[in-house]
Amino acid sequence: MVAIAMTTAGNRTENIFHHFIFLLELFSHEFVFVPGQTIQDFEEGCSLLQQAGVIGRSDKEVFVTDDGRETIIFLRAMLQPFIESYQVVFRYLCDESLQTFREKNLPSVRSFITKLLISGEVQSHECLSSDVQKNVLSALLRMAAVTKTKVEDQNEFTVNTAAVRRIWTLLNDVLSPQIRLDARL
Repeated sequence: MVAIAMTTAGNRTENIFHHFIFLLELFSHEFVFVPGQTIQDFEEGCSLLQQAGVIGRSDKEVFVTDDGRETIIFLRAMLQPFIESYQVVFRYLCDESLQTFREKNLPSVRSFITKLLISGEVQSHECLSSDVQKNVLSALLRMAAVTKTKVEDQNEFTVNTAAVRRIWTLLNDVLSPQIRLDARL
């Protein structure tokens, strides 16, 4: 997550940390994080990358070393299936103009994703995972982009499309490199 954050936030440590926090919050159901240890997680990530020769650091800046570019690209690629899964569910929730849907409607999400896979718009088959789809909903619940109520023994979700779009835009902004990986941060 540090690697992704640092390729998009410029070289200021503070900006990288803010992108890292967003990614941590969004993907908190995918990876194990100890609550209340965000700063320690960030510092540990930076320290490990620095020890491996991937990044260099000063008090207020972080930069990719010449030898670290391929590692950063590799680390970003490792998270790509999760990123794409979240993006495609966000797209479904926004494009289908759903105000509410029930958990039993998740097969329609899979149908939507299958069409995108067949057309080549989506590359990652992990997008079809119902666990990942449920984790996306959990993240959106925590981030107040959807609400959940029980209706007839089923979970019903009410979608705040504007909030989902805002999170989707933030994710796209975090993932759109502002610099080339072959440039010094």
